[in-house]
Amino acid sequence: MTAPRQVAAIVVGERSRSRTALEVTELETFATAKHFSLLSGRVLVVESDAELAVLLTRLPLNEVAAILVETIAPLGAWLAEMRHHAEVWTVTPRCRWPARPPQVPRSAARLRQRW
Repeated sequence: MTAPRQVAAIVVGERSRSRTALEVTELETFATAKHFSLLSGRVLVVESDAELAVLLTRLPLNEVAAILVETIAPLGAWLAEMRHHAEVWTVTPRCRWPARPPQVPRSAARLRQRW
């Protein structure tokens, strides 16, 4: 049997407002159903988009297989960056964006080969 995949499940309080507790429960349920192990053993709740930015820059991305959020809205411009490191899952709608490691431009690849 393989070990559960570690995910960072995140709720942004200012976006979810009165639904924060419900979103935490939904993310916990989703993670359990997918056999994910939550980073730090819990859903991470931040109060604002600014706190989300700080959290995303401090995540141990070498340990995280996926980012789990209620909707894609909180990630916004962070989606592309997070996909360089991990896949992204949403609960509403149920969707998965696979990880996409950054591509090396062809010209850079040719330069590296010359050295």
